[in-house]
Amino acid sequence: MKANFHHKKEEGLSVTFDGEWNILSAFLESELVDYAEKHIALKKKGRWMGDIICIQLLERDMYKVYSGLMDDVPSLIIARKKILLLIDEWASFKLKKKDKVVNV
Repeated sequence: MKANFHHKKEEGLSVTFDGEWNILSAFLESELVDYAEKHIALKKKGRWMGDIICIQLLERDMYKVYSGLMDDVPSLIIARKKILLLIDEWASFKLKKKDKVVNV
């Protein structure tokens, strides 16, 4: 999966995965991503709930990212290591505002 971080003056900062906006895009672009990162990094059990995004530990290091409010956006299952990498890349992108592509 390729994460395409892009900055357009009219749209601001955004990220797409394999050319499409998905639940991970919504998660990274949300204002609460830093709080979720702590939950994931500390391997807390249960789920973390933001405004519209939920992250639930399924087993060991696998997480389900989903939304109870956006029925048209499918959920996604991702490894802990990959989601933490994406959070770090998003933080770096927000600072530099330079387009980049990351393989995950």
